Amino acid sequence: MNDFISLPFDVKEIEDNEELQVIPPGDYLAQLDSAVIKPTKKALANKTDEKMLELKFKITKGEFKGRKIFDNLNIVHSSEEAQLIARKKLKSLATLMGVQNELSETRDVLCMVGNDICLNLDINSFRSSNGNLINNNKVTKYKLISDYIEPESNLLPINSLSNNQNEFNDDIPF
Repeated sequence: MNDFISLPFDVKEIEDNEELQVIPPGDYLAQLDSAVIKPTKKALANKTDEKMLELKFKITKGEFKGRKIFDNLNIVHSSEEAQLIARKKLKSLATLMGVQNELSETRDVLCMVGNDICLNLDINSFRSSNGNLINNNKVTKYKLISDYIEPESNLLPINSLSNNQNEFNDDIPF
């Protein structure tokens, strides 16, 4: 016999979820929300000892404030190259956050949680198993917060451009 569980609302009255758009490539200020060591999908399927460090960041400034970014590092992996890349990336993150010594001594990834960092994001495109093109964000590099440049600071205000075209020195022959 199945138990009947009644919902306290009508699902037809709920607005559909808006599809999250991929965040444009660039630098974003973020805070590390969580760091959890988990078995990889391969480890779960084949009973191997592969492990990944799942890092969850939250963007803290700008148009995408509040959005989550994930970075999975293969810290124990059958591919030595994948493992080395992940461990170097983890060392870089800990160094930039100023917790490398603490992480070396305690080996507790939680010492990084709550720290701020600048994430350099790009877009990763791949085909799903049913052939659909999927785009998501990937962290390409961790940077010092001081390396963050406000996106608006790279642009000239429209009113600073002159309508006087005679200001250009066009005396250079080409």
